[in-house]
Amino acid sequence: MDKETIKEWAGEIIASGKYYSDSDKDYTDKDGQTRCFECFVNDGIVCEEKWEAEGNPHILVILREAREQFDPKCKRDDIIGYNIYDLTQYLTKSNDKYTFEWNMPHSTYRPLAKWIREIFAKFEYLVPENDNIFEHVAVINLKKTPGGAHCDKKKLNEFCEDFKKYLCNQILEIKPHIVILANEYNNFFKKIMKDYIAQNEIKHVQSKRKEPSPLGLYICKQSYLKATPLLVFNAYHPCTNRTNAEDFQTLLDQDDLKK
Repeated sequence: MDKETIKEWAGEIIASGKYYSDSDKDYTDKDGQTRCFECFVNDGIVCEEKWEAEGNPHILVILREAREQFDPKCKRDDIIGYNIYDLTQYLTKSNDKYTFEWNMPHSTYRPLAKWIREIFAKFEYLVPENDNIFEHVAVINLKKTPGGAHCDKKKLNEFCEDFKKYLCNQILEIKPHIVILANEYNNFFKKIMKDYIAQNEIKHVQSKRKEPSPLGLYICKQSYLKATPLLVFNAYHPCTNRTNAEDFQTLLDQDDLKK
Protein backbone atom coordinates (compact mmCIF):
# COMPACT_ATOMS: atom_id res chain seq x y z
CA MET A 1 0.00 0.00 0.00
CA ASP A 2 1.13 3.56 -0.57
CA LYS A 3 1.90 5.80 2.40
CA GLU A 4 -1.29 7.86 2.14
CA THR A 5 -3.49 4.76 2.19
CA ILE A 6 -1.61 3.36 5.18
CA LYS A 7 -2.04 6.64 7.08
CA GLU A 8 -5.75 6.74 6.19
CA TRP A 9 -6.32 3.17 7.45
CA ALA A 10 -4.22 3.69 10.57
CA GLY A 11 -5.96 6.98 11.36
CA GLU A 12 -9.42 5.41 11.18
CA ILE A 13 -8.33 2.45 13.31
CA ILE A 14 -6.91 4.73 15.99
CA ALA A 15 -10.04 6.92 15.92
CA SER A 16 -12.33 3.91 16.31
CA GLY A 17 -10.50 2.57 19.35
CA LYS A 18 -11.90 -0.89 18.50
CA TYR A 19 -9.21 -2.97 16.89
CA TYR A 20 -6.23 -2.97 19.17
CA SER A 21 -6.19 -5.92 21.53
CA ASP A 22 -8.07 -5.28 24.77
CA SER A 23 -5.99 -7.60 26.89
CA ASP A 24 -2.53 -7.65 25.33
CA LYS A 25 -0.12 -4.77 25.82
CA ASP A 26 3.28 -4.25 24.25
CA TYR A 27 5.99 -6.05 26.18
CA THR A 28 9.53 -7.39 25.95
CA ASP A 29 9.86 -11.16 25.99
CA LYS A 30 12.54 -13.27 27.67
CA ASP A 31 14.80 -13.00 24.60
CA GLY A 32 14.64 -9.22 24.67
CA GLN A 33 12.33 -9.01 21.65
CA THR A 34 9.63 -6.34 21.63
CA ARG A 35 6.10 -7.71 21.19
CA CYS A 36 4.03 -4.91 19.72
CA PHE A 37 0.21 -5.00 19.59
CA GLU A 38 -0.72 -1.34 19.17
CA CYS A 39 0.36 -0.89 15.58
CA PHE A 40 -0.80 -1.10 11.97
CA VAL A 41 0.68 -3.94 9.88
CA ASN A 42 1.11 -3.19 6.18
CA ASP A 43 1.05 -6.09 3.71
CA GLY A 44 0.59 -6.97 0.02
CA ILE A 45 2.86 -8.05 -2.84
CA VAL A 46 6.11 -9.17 -1.24
CA CYS A 47 8.46 -8.54 -4.20
CA GLU A 48 7.13 -6.64 -7.22
CA GLU A 49 9.90 -7.90 -9.53
CA LYS A 50 9.24 -11.59 -8.84
CA TRP A 51 5.46 -11.05 -8.85
CA GLU A 52 5.74 -9.66 -12.41
CA ALA A 53 8.04 -12.46 -13.61
CA GLU A 54 6.90 -14.31 -16.72
CA GLY A 55 4.70 -17.28 -15.90
CA ASN A 56 3.96 -16.27 -12.30
CA PRO A 57 0.36 -17.41 -11.67
CA HIS A 58 -0.22 -14.53 -9.19
CA ILE A 59 -1.20 -16.18 -5.91
CA LEU A 60 -2.63 -14.11 -3.07
CA VAL A 61 -2.63 -15.66 0.41
CA ILE A 62 -5.29 -14.17 2.71
CA LEU A 63 -4.72 -14.79 6.42
CA ARG A 64 -6.75 -13.52 9.37
CA GLU A 65 -4.56 -11.16 11.39
CA ALA A 66 -0.92 -10.45 12.04
CA ARG A 67 0.85 -11.80 15.08
CA GLU A 68 2.43 -9.28 17.40
CA GLN A 69 5.41 -7.80 15.55
CA PHE A 70 8.83 -8.04 17.17
CA ASP A 71 11.56 -7.36 14.61
CA PRO A 72 12.69 -3.70 14.62
CA LYS A 73 13.92 -4.14 11.02
CA CYS A 74 10.27 -4.47 9.97
CA LYS A 75 9.22 -1.15 11.48
CA ARG A 76 8.41 1.61 8.99
CA ASP A 77 10.31 4.75 9.94
CA ASP A 78 9.25 6.59 6.78
CA ILE A 79 5.70 7.24 8.06
CA ILE A 80 5.85 9.78 10.85
CA GLY A 81 3.23 9.87 13.59
CA TYR A 82 2.07 6.25 13.27
CA ASN A 83 3.36 2.93 14.60
CA ILE A 84 3.65 0.93 11.35
CA TYR A 85 5.18 -2.49 10.77
CA ASP A 86 5.49 -4.22 7.40
CA LEU A 87 4.70 -7.88 6.74
CA THR A 88 6.33 -7.72 3.29
CA GLN A 89 9.65 -6.83 4.91
CA TYR A 90 9.13 -9.62 7.43
CA LEU A 91 8.61 -12.14 4.62
CA THR A 92 11.67 -11.10 2.60
CA LYS A 93 14.00 -12.29 5.37
CA SER A 94 14.62 -15.51 3.47
CA ASN A 95 16.75 -17.33 6.04
CA ASP A 96 15.14 -15.89 9.13
CA LYS A 97 13.82 -18.32 11.74
CA TYR A 98 10.93 -15.94 12.48
CA THR A 99 9.69 -16.11 8.90
CA PHE A 100 9.61 -19.83 8.33
CA GLU A 101 9.43 -21.15 11.89
CA TRP A 102 10.62 -24.56 10.70
CA ASN A 103 11.06 -25.90 14.20
CA MET A 104 7.68 -24.78 15.51
CA PRO A 105 4.86 -27.38 15.56
CA HIS A 106 2.11 -24.84 14.77
CA SER A 107 3.86 -22.79 12.11
CA THR A 108 1.83 -20.69 9.66
CA TYR A 109 4.49 -20.35 6.98
CA ARG A 110 5.87 -23.88 6.79
CA PRO A 111 2.65 -25.47 5.40
CA LEU A 112 1.92 -22.35 3.34
CA ALA A 113 5.24 -22.76 1.54
CA LYS A 114 4.28 -26.34 0.63
CA TRP A 115 0.83 -25.28 -0.60
CA ILE A 116 2.30 -22.56 -2.80
CA ARG A 117 4.92 -24.87 -4.28
CA GLU A 118 2.21 -27.39 -5.24
CA ILE A 119 0.29 -24.71 -7.12
CA PHE A 120 3.43 -23.33 -8.76
CA ALA A 121 4.37 -26.84 -9.91
CA LYS A 122 0.94 -27.30 -11.49
CA PHE A 123 1.38 -24.10 -13.46
CA GLU A 124 4.99 -25.07 -14.30
CA TYR A 125 6.30 -21.96 -12.59
CA LEU A 126 9.71 -22.97 -11.28
CA VAL A 127 11.16 -21.43 -8.14
CA PRO A 128 14.70 -22.46 -7.11
CA GLU A 129 14.74 -24.59 -3.97
CA ASN A 130 16.96 -22.09 -2.14
CA ASP A 131 14.79 -19.13 -3.13
CA ASN A 132 12.28 -17.51 -0.77
CA ILE A 133 8.91 -18.78 -2.01
CA PHE A 134 7.07 -15.88 -0.37
CA GLU A 135 8.82 -13.33 -2.56
CA HIS A 136 6.84 -14.76 -5.50
CA VAL A 137 3.38 -14.19 -4.02
CA ALA A 138 1.27 -11.61 -2.21
CA VAL A 139 0.26 -12.08 1.43
CA ILE A 140 -2.28 -10.01 3.35
CA ASN A 141 -4.08 -10.18 6.65
CA LEU A 142 -7.75 -9.23 6.74
CA LYS A 143 -7.32 -7.46 10.09
CA LYS A 144 -4.43 -5.03 9.95
CA THR A 145 -3.81 -4.91 13.70
CA PRO A 146 -2.14 -7.79 15.57
CA GLY A 147 -3.88 -10.30 17.75
CA GLY A 148 -2.59 -12.84 20.21
CA ALA A 149 -2.22 -16.59 19.99
CA HIS A 150 -5.88 -17.02 19.00
CA CYS A 151 -7.93 -14.90 16.63
CA ASP A 152 -10.90 -13.01 18.06
CA LYS A 153 -13.43 -13.88 15.32
CA LYS A 154 -15.92 -11.23 16.43
CA LYS A 155 -13.30 -8.50 16.16
CA LEU A 156 -12.08 -9.90 12.84
CA ASN A 157 -15.60 -9.96 11.37
CA GLU A 158 -16.25 -6.42 12.57
CA PHE A 159 -13.02 -5.23 10.99
CA CYS A 160 -13.97 -6.83 7.65
CA GLU A 161 -17.36 -5.12 7.80
CA ASP A 162 -16.00 -1.70 8.75
CA PHE A 163 -13.05 -1.78 6.34
CA LYS A 164 -14.49 -3.84 3.47
CA LYS A 165 -14.00 -0.99 1.00
CA TYR A 166 -10.31 -0.74 1.88
CA LEU A 167 -9.84 -4.50 1.73
CA CYS A 168 -11.65 -4.74 -1.59
CA ASN A 169 -9.52 -1.96 -3.08
CA GLN A 170 -6.35 -3.65 -1.85
CA ILE A 171 -7.31 -6.96 -3.48
CA LEU A 172 -8.33 -5.26 -6.73
CA GLU A 173 -4.97 -3.49 -6.86
CA ILE A 174 -3.12 -6.78 -6.32
CA LYS A 175 -5.43 -8.46 -8.88
CA PRO A 176 -4.60 -12.09 -8.04
CA HIS A 177 -5.55 -14.95 -10.36
CA ILE A 178 -5.47 -17.48 -7.49
CA VAL A 179 -6.48 -16.86 -3.88
CA ILE A 180 -5.78 -19.06 -0.86
CA LEU A 181 -8.18 -18.31 2.01
CA ALA A 182 -7.56 -19.27 5.62
CA ASN A 183 -11.13 -20.55 6.08
CA GLU A 184 -12.63 -17.08 5.52
CA TYR A 185 -15.25 -17.78 2.84
CA ASN A 186 -17.93 -15.45 4.24
CA ASN A 187 -15.69 -12.44 4.77
CA PHE A 188 -14.16 -12.80 1.31
CA PHE A 189 -17.21 -13.66 -0.82
CA LYS A 190 -20.11 -12.19 1.16
CA LYS A 191 -18.55 -8.96 2.43
CA ILE A 192 -15.39 -7.84 0.71
CA MET A 193 -15.68 -9.04 -2.91
CA LYS A 194 -19.43 -9.55 -3.31
CA ASP A 195 -19.74 -6.76 -5.93
CA TYR A 196 -16.80 -8.04 -7.99
CA ILE A 197 -17.56 -11.77 -8.14
CA ALA A 198 -20.83 -13.01 -9.65
CA GLN A 199 -22.21 -15.22 -6.88
CA ASN A 200 -24.40 -17.23 -9.26
CA GLU A 201 -21.38 -18.04 -11.45
CA ILE A 202 -19.30 -19.80 -8.81
CA LYS A 203 -18.60 -23.51 -9.25
CA HIS A 204 -17.56 -25.41 -6.11
CA VAL A 205 -15.26 -28.43 -6.30
CA GLN A 206 -14.26 -30.25 -3.11
CA SER A 207 -11.40 -32.65 -2.55
CA LYS A 208 -12.47 -36.25 -2.04
CA ARG A 209 -10.24 -36.61 0.99
CA LYS A 210 -12.24 -36.76 4.24
CA GLU A 211 -9.28 -36.47 6.60
CA PRO A 212 -7.66 -34.39 7.88
CA SER A 213 -10.12 -31.99 6.19
CA PRO A 214 -11.63 -31.30 2.79
CA LEU A 215 -10.17 -28.51 0.67
CA GLY A 216 -12.63 -26.49 -1.37
CA LEU A 217 -11.94 -24.85 -4.72
CA TYR A 218 -14.29 -22.12 -5.94
CA ILE A 219 -14.08 -21.44 -9.67
CA CYS A 220 -15.39 -17.90 -10.17
CA LYS A 221 -16.35 -17.64 -13.81
CA GLN A 222 -17.22 -13.95 -13.69
CA SER A 223 -15.02 -11.66 -11.61
CA TYR A 224 -12.71 -8.68 -11.90
CA LEU A 225 -10.43 -10.85 -14.11
CA LYS A 226 -13.10 -10.97 -16.86
CA ALA A 227 -11.09 -13.03 -19.37
CA THR A 228 -10.21 -15.95 -17.12
CA PRO A 229 -11.80 -17.64 -14.09
CA LEU A 230 -10.63 -16.60 -10.63
CA LEU A 231 -9.60 -19.65 -8.59
CA VAL A 232 -10.23 -19.43 -4.83
CA PHE A 233 -9.07 -22.18 -2.48
CA ASN A 234 -10.73 -22.27 0.94
CA ALA A 235 -8.47 -24.14 3.36
CA TYR A 236 -8.17 -24.48 7.10
CA HIS A 237 -5.73 -22.03 8.61
CA PRO A 238 -2.21 -23.31 7.85
CA CYS A 239 -1.16 -23.55 11.48
CA THR A 240 -3.78 -26.24 12.12
CA ASN A 241 -2.05 -28.69 9.75
CA ARG A 242 -5.51 -29.88 8.63
CA THR A 243 -5.10 -29.23 4.90
CA ASN A 244 -2.79 -31.40 2.77
CA ALA A 245 -0.56 -29.75 0.17
CA GLU A 246 -1.17 -32.43 -2.46
CA ASP A 247 -4.89 -31.64 -2.49
CA PHE A 248 -4.13 -28.36 -4.25
CA GLN A 249 -2.67 -30.26 -7.21
CA THR A 250 -5.52 -32.79 -7.19
CA LEU A 251 -8.18 -30.09 -7.43
CA LEU A 252 -6.29 -28.31 -10.18
CA ASP A 253 -6.45 -31.60 -12.15
CA GLN A 254 -10.26 -31.50 -12.18
CA ASP A 255 -11.93 -31.49 -15.59
CA ASP A 256 -14.31 -28.92 -14.09
CA LEU A 257 -11.63 -26.28 -14.61
CA LYS A 258 -12.09 -26.64 -18.38
CA LYS A 259 -15.86 -26.24 -18.32
